[in-house]
Amino acid sequence: MPDTAQALAILASPAPAPAPVAPAVAPLPLLIDAAEACRLLGIGRSLFFALKSAGRLPDPVHLGRSVRWGRAELTAWVAAGCPPRETWESRYRKALPCLE
Repeated sequence: MPDTAQALAILASPAPAPAPVAPAVAPLPLLIDAAEACRLLGIGRSLFFALKSAGRLPDPVHLGRSVRWGRAELTAWVAAGCPPRETWESRYRKALPCLE
């Protein structure tokens, strides 16, 4: 059993620092709106909609009145070199199992 001096020394010593806790990270949404798609692609809203009108972006998903784009599909589309929608649909999109 420790004597009084040892007990006081133990009590006076600083407590060990708590282990760092990783911040909780919310999962990324699978479908994103036009504003988030613009941020993801690093382009402005007017260019985004010009590309959409010109058939240069992948087709969006319509959920009721909401229009969303698949985050994974946009990422894969950029990795494929941003091909026109027709090329994307015929060559690349069918090869992605997550988009079938």
